[in-house]
Amino acid sequence: MKRTLWKSLLALSGLSLLAGLPSCGNAAPSPSSSASTPFSLSLSETDKSVVLGDSFRLNAYHQTIAGEKEEWVSSDASVASVSAGVVKTLSPGEATITLFYAGASASCLVKVGYGEDSPYLLIPTLLEDELNLSQGSSYPIEGSVYFNHQAYPASLKAAISAPEVVSFEDGQLKAKSIGESDVLLQAEWHGFDSPLLQRKIHVSVHKDVSIYFVEEDGGESDPLTSLTLYSTSSWQGENYQKTAKVSARAVVNGTEKRGLSLSLSNEKPLKLENETLTAITKGSASLIATYSDSTGSYSAALPITVSCPIAVYENEETLYLSTNEDFPVKEVFGDGAVITAAKQGERDLVVQEGKRLVGVEAEGEASEPLTIETDGGGFYFPSVFAYDYGVNQENAKDLLTLNDKILDGYYYLLEDVNVDMSSQRYSETTRYFGGVFDGGGHTFQAKVGRDGLFGGVSDRAVIKNTHFEFTFASIGASCSGLAKNAWVFDNRFEGQMVTLSNLYITTTNFPQGTYALFEEKSRQLAMKDVYVKLSGTSSLPDYTDAEQGTSALFGADRATMAGPFSFFQGGYQNVYVVSEKWMPMMNGALNINGEIWRYVGYARNDESKLGPLVHCGRLSEKDNQYCVVYPTKENETKAYFSPTMPSWQADFREDATAFAWLYASEEAYPTGGIFRYDSVQQLLAEHPIERIGSWPVA
Repeated sequence: MKRTLWKSLLALSGLSLLAGLPSCGNAAPSPSSSASTPFSLSLSETDKSVVLGDSFRLNAYHQTIAGEKEEWVSSDASVASVSAGVVKTLSPGEATITLFYAGASASCLVKVGYGEDSPYLLIPTLLEDELNLSQGSSYPIEGSVYFNHQAYPASLKAAISAPEVVSFEDGQLKAKSIGESDVLLQAEWHGFDSPLLQRKIHVSVHKDVSIYFVEEDGGESDPLTSLTLYSTSSWQGENYQKTAKVSARAVVNGTEKRGLSLSLSNEKPLKLENETLTAITKGSASLIATYSDSTGSYSAALPITVSCPIAVYENEETLYLSTNEDFPVKEVFGDGAVITAAKQGERDLVVQEGKRLVGVEAEGEASEPLTIETDGGGFYFPSVFAYDYGVNQENAKDLLTLNDKILDGYYYLLEDVNVDMSSQRYSETTRYFGGVFDGGGHTFQAKVGRDGLFGGVSDRAVIKNTHFEFTFASIGASCSGLAKNAWVFDNRFEGQMVTLSNLYITTTNFPQGTYALFEEKSRQLAMKDVYVKLSGTSSLPDYTDAEQGTSALFGADRATMAGPFSFFQGGYQNVYVVSEKWMPMMNGALNINGEIWRYVGYARNDESKLGPLVHCGRLSEKDNQYCVVYPTKENETKAYFSPTMPSWQADFREDATAFAWLYASEEAYPTGGIFRYDSVQQLLAEHPIERIGSWPVA
């Protein structure tokens, strides 16, 4: 009831306000207006003074009448124009702007003046106050008057001190005879007489002298505008121009003169002798020609470039290059060659002592092409494999042992190695492997202890193209194959992206508490084409309980705590484990705030071994919670699950008392997640494949 009353009051108030509006103007009423509401038409201005060049809008006030249109008119469109109420001023004077609408009209008198601004002359064709002309030539003079940020055309007149030297006709200065003259240009604009409308220049008229260059080849040639020579006359079966005979000629008032003197602006890249130029080394210079007579000296320059001939390197399919070693100059270019310049992609590299390239970006097979030049010729290397450190039997342990800094860069395994890495140092947030390790298809046999081969890996580390064969040291504690990753649970460190690609991992033994990959898995791990084949697991007791701690790949997996799970969303593809007997892929206990939490995860194809269970999400909905499972009340294999239930997971499923993870994947990734088999025969029976990555399945 109150709401209805309030609306009524508003309606009555609105009517009274409309009825009380005052009438503006004295226009005649519209035929369509009622006698009680007379039609009115007015403008926001009736008399306005404006500076030339300014624009403004006239606002119209009237009722809208169906079928009627506004018509704007200017009494003098040369002074002020109008369109839809917008008035533009064009010249000094007065103009009346009138609006016609519905049989009525309203007007505004516009007075256009100069205000406080002063006009000034601008001649864009005169950049300097000195002008040099050849006898008989002409030069255009185009001027405008600028006023209030607008340009207006203006006629020019000229006062000339020496009319026998130059004249001014039809907007052109004409050079009549040799000599000099002052010229005062004056703009005529609306009666203004101001120094700002003047421009004084000094004109010098010289002989008509032009100089051009010709390459002497036994016949007449077109004038040269530039010249390119090469530092060698032949390279890789192709011939190049190393020398050229060049002369200069002057045309003076139509008469050709020869015998001009020649010189070089830079004598390092080439030499000049008897008009013959000979290229020496890559660079640039100018050939200067000078003509002199009683009236003075006249010069011209010919730009010359000395280039290095470049051929595509075809001796080998790929150039392998270490950024920390000298370039093999002798092997590639021959005896006595010295590198003079180099580029990677479009970037110039620094050349040290003619053999070391500084600034090469090492990205393995993805490295950008190289162009390397010497005085004898250069090569373009389209396929480059650049790395920072070449790893071999002699230096492997020193290169990979953690010191007090992050190991960065591209590490490339040059040969099969067998190294004892069981004393690898404990990793920290300031001490880990953060580069690329590329095995190049070689085998790295390593004896490893608790901290594994690398100690810790993170910060976008990549490990690829390697067969790792691990022998786990018997030290009475857990052992890791690749790395322990002791600090991955440090929340201060966020760059935990690690990629494993095209790996074949085997073991010679597998004691209890051993992990083929990581004791503490990197939070953001990506795996593709990874084949793990465990040997020695027969010594382990049969898996019956998660509390046994047995695991093939990982101890703790922090990603399963926080989600979303990258392995579910395509982060793991073509990952196969042959373990000789059934076991989890991840199984570890963590002390979190004084509470022991156990995390256990299984291969996607081992789901049937877990008994009746419930998925916390739906695969059809691409829900990564599908990977979180818990046993039903009837499940007799609850020992395979972790009895510790994270608070966020318990809130999600109130009836869950234990849980585990499955390394499954969305339906879009049929080979996603992790697959486990007891034997190679089982793997091949389900996946008839010959290779995983580049590794034969055997």
